[in-house]
Amino acid sequence: MAGELKQPCAACPWRKSSAAGWLGASTPVEFLQQSEDEIRMPCHLHVDYDREDWHEQADKAPQCAGRAVHFANRCKRPRNPELVTLPADRDEVFSNPQEFIDHHSHGKGPQIMLVMGEVVPLP
Repeated sequence: MAGELKQPCAACPWRKSSAAGWLGASTPVEFLQQSEDEIRMPCHLHVDYDREDWHEQADKAPQCAGRAVHFANRCKRPRNPELVTLPADRDEVFSNPQEFIDHHSHGKGPQIMLVMGEVVPLP
């Protein structure tokens, strides 16, 4: 897709070096579930969520490259053909969903498993 990003931005929440917990209004589990739902995920640096037209901005913004790399790290190819795909990079981007949850919950989040595309917190 033309105009798409080729690598995650410096502040991408999928980067291992990202600021822990910075996921907008979503919890780590909610954010991960949105990703697993394979909705179009715009790069957050290209959308001003404080503006009334943020939905329009999101529709036009390039997709999140970090999520694409995270999928590749898991050998996951999105079912939605409109989602961008990129090569794996396990050094810079989380390799599995639990790493993402642990990082963004400061190690205090639930243990999870994925069941048919659903993020399931374990008791």
